Amino acid sequence: MKWLILFIISAFMPLSAKSPDCSRERELVYATLAKSVKIIQKKYGLRAAGLGSAMPGGPIRELVLAFQAKGPLSKDELRKILILAAREVVSLVTNNQEMQQYLYDPPFTIKNVQLIIYNHDKKNYPSHYPNVSVVQISKGILTYRSTDPNNTFVYKTCVDETYEEALQLSGLEP
Repeated sequence: MKWLILFIISAFMPLSAKSPDCSRERELVYATLAKSVKIIQKKYGLRAAGLGSAMPGGPIRELVLAFQAKGPLSKDELRKILILAAREVVSLVTNNQEMQQYLYDPPFTIKNVQLIIYNHDKKNYPSHYPNVSVVQISKGILTYRSTDPNNTFVYKTCVDETYEEALQLSGLEP
């Protein structure tokens, strides 16, 4: 299932930001995603697993990044990394003056970022319950899911937190 998601995400991104049919907003999105991947991989030790964007009709609505963590990391560790990594993306977009004209609904905020982290164990296999298997932030909601070790196609747990709740629990400043 993970590979299907990555295929779908990558299907919406151009192979090269310099292709002749590539609009300026797509070039900016691609460059921002590429820069985000480099920063997040280096700062948080994650491995890129996919990227994409939501740009129906042209304007930029959402940027999407997926990563793999080699852990397994705890829920608290994942929460903190997810918040900080999503902030990196928001910062890159808000600090790019040219990109502002292509935003669907400025300003670009945490609600415009979907960031997914697949939590893997030390042998690089997906983590299962009681560990968090996958965590994401989307539309300002953090969602933690754990797969059932006996049936990896079924989530055993699914817990949501608002971004504000996650900030309080993480001890990070707003």
